[in-house]
Amino acid sequence: MKFIPHPAALAAISAATGRRLQTSDLDDAGRHRERTNTPRPYTANGVAAYCWPDGRVGVAYDMYAPQHPAGTEPGLAEIHYQVRHYPNDTSGYVPEILGFKSIPDLEANGLHIDPMAAGLILRDDRAALAIAADEDGMAEIEAHLSDGARMIRAPINHVDLAAGGEMRLFIATYTRGGGLEIMAATEEAPMHAALADRFRFIARGEDLAAFSASLRAHGHSHGWVICETDPESAPAAIRDHLDTPLTDTEGPEF
Repeated sequence: MKFIPHPAALAAISAATGRRLQTSDLDDAGRHRERTNTPRPYTANGVAAYCWPDGRVGVAYDMYAPQHPAGTEPGLAEIHYQVRHYPNDTSGYVPEILGFKSIPDLEANGLHIDPMAAGLILRDDRAALAIAADEDGMAEIEAHLSDGARMIRAPINHVDLAAGGEMRLFIATYTRGGGLEIMAATEEAPMHAALADRFRFIARGEDLAAFSASLRAHGHSHGWVICETDPESAPAAIRDHLDTPLTDTEGPEF
């Protein structure tokens, strides 16, 4: 089954919900959460979820990097996590969907959701970070990948989302064992700050260029794949990985 990342804004809200509930003594229904090793029921509002055409709602497997099955509609859900006990003396959570809001629902309530999409193209020992205006554009890129090329996906972490503005700078790190992370920012300063916080074991440097150089040196010595791009340079960067050349007037919209 093919999975598609949630838009950046929804991924950010879902991750914030997880972090909030990890540190709060109250759940999102205002009930006290007892801190024990035994699972306790709780309610969470703002969890990444998706809706099938028949109305069934599923919960994203990873609320911090959510993706949804192709053919479903991404959104956010309010969920009551009930506790189920099993005969082998273990317990687990069973989600009860209390409500689901699709992207049109959320936008009607004033939330701006940028549909921009990104993915890392891998081909032999080369890589390129692809970006598109939306998932339709990304699907078109995937449909024209050359033989031997494949794309892996992850939600975009828009590091300065709260400040508004369009995503202009993109950096992807693929550590294989650690998976793919894609960061985006409007300006260099917030990208530098976010990368330095994420990779604290690397010298911060005076600016994004210096940190990026150190990140690349460290990453390449450990077999990481690191790619950077922006809307202007993205088409040229992926051209060699496509079976149909892109021109200024043809191909996916970036």
